[in-house]
Amino acid sequence: MDHKCDYCQSSFTTSRSLENHKKIAKYCLVLQGKNTDKYKCDGCQKTFSNNHWLFQHQCNCVPYQVDLKTRELQKEIQNLKIQNDHLQQTIKDLAEKAISKPTITNHTTNNTTNTTINNLHVITEDHIKNHAQHLTLEHIKKGAIGYSEYFLEYPLKERIACTDYSRRKIKYKNENGEIITDPEMSTLSDLLFKSIKERNRELTIQYTNDLTDKFKTAKDPTELSYFMEVAGKFSQQDLEVFHMFNGDKNDFFHDILRTICSKTLVQQ
Repeated sequence: MDHKCDYCQSSFTTSRSLENHKKIAKYCLVLQGKNTDKYKCDGCQKTFSNNHWLFQHQCNCVPYQVDLKTRELQKEIQNLKIQNDHLQQTIKDLAEKAISKPTITNHTTNNTTNTTINNLHVITEDHIKNHAQHLTLEHIKKGAIGYSEYFLEYPLKERIACTDYSRRKIKYKNENGEIITDPEMSTLSDLLFKSIKERNRELTIQYTNDLTDKFKTAKDPTELSYFMEVAGKFSQQDLEVFHMFNGDKNDFFHDILRTICSKTLVQQ
């Protein structure tokens, strides 16, 4: 035991053992005035004196491994979303080309269109607000399609007509019975989204809590992976909805608008 530590007075048989001791022994590092918390696990926040022990720990640290898997799944989900966006854009372009083809109109068609528009029920702000209670978690889970179904089934039922799909031109009657032309549904969409903002947040929190409870109780790796994937997708959707409710006419908004226009389209 010829090799003694100058800081803690511990003795070792070889100089290599002594040097290793000075690098990794926490109590000795404290005496040396060195930072013993330099290497911290992002999963459980435990600290280690060197990267070797940190790596060994992380191989078996459940919070770290779950976080690592979550980030991998989120990256994969993002890649799938990009591929899906490209596919949706292709479908959109093909649909718009088909709809925008010249059509032969006649007096009968125009009369039918005018009759449809004249028979629309009036839309008021109170009417829109009163239907917010009908928004359900199932609507939200279905994404843009679900929101479209809610609008068409409740506040907009028999109250709007799309007269130009390519320009997303909507017509409706205001509270004075006047026919309003609303391209891109700019005015009407603000009233619609404002009316369900609180109800939407309430249901979103409820669903998030449900997913959290299921995530905590999941034992099977496949089940855990599934809930992580669902949570990741819903988190991305919630972010897009948040931006949309704050006036951003993003892709999510345009997906809703396309569905509404396609379901209420009348020939001009």
